[in-house]
Amino acid sequence: MKAACFAVLCLAATPSMAQPAMAQPVPPPVPLPAPLAAPSPTQSPPADTLPMPNVIEAPTPPPPDVAPGAEQRPLATKLQPPDLSPPNTWLPRTKATFRVMNKIDSTVQELTVPVGASVNFESLTIRLSGCYVRPPDLPADATAHLTITDSRPGQPSFDAWMLQNEPALNMLEHPVYDVQLAGCF
Repeated sequence: MKAACFAVLCLAATPSMAQPAMAQPVPPPVPLPAPLAAPSPTQSPPADTLPMPNVIEAPTPPPPDVAPGAEQRPLATKLQPPDLSPPNTWLPRTKATFRVMNKIDSTVQELTVPVGASVNFESLTIRLSGCYVRPPDLPADATAHLTITDSRPGQPSFDAWMLQNEPALNMLEHPVYDVQLAGCF
């Protein structure tokens, strides 16, 4: 039997049994405990209110699930670390790509140079002595050893390693041209 209750009056769901129901008495509220008084400066607090020091107890080991004398198997097998290359490993490549920019007219040209060969761009001669990349399991980067000379007298030259990811670390300081390593392959 379903009943609908509103405030104090409950009615039965069927019309034949519609009779008012009596409301249940509400229990009296439970009094809250009185707040603890703060101890005076001359009086120490009771021992049961002192904070416990941070003590960590070692857990007791669970009992073994195997019968005495039975063979125990390891829970997990030891994993071997993956084969990684040493951090200072470079792999040789046969060609390099450079971006050469003329700062006066803002023209950019990509040049591909094989190792041991030279290429000319306007008044520059770029010779590639070596080109290397990182192994696939290390962060990607490329480096190339370049010798750059200018056919005009009094212009700076360059003979050093250049990094792809850090072009400003070692760069050609030329008033007209800018050379960047784009990659080795």
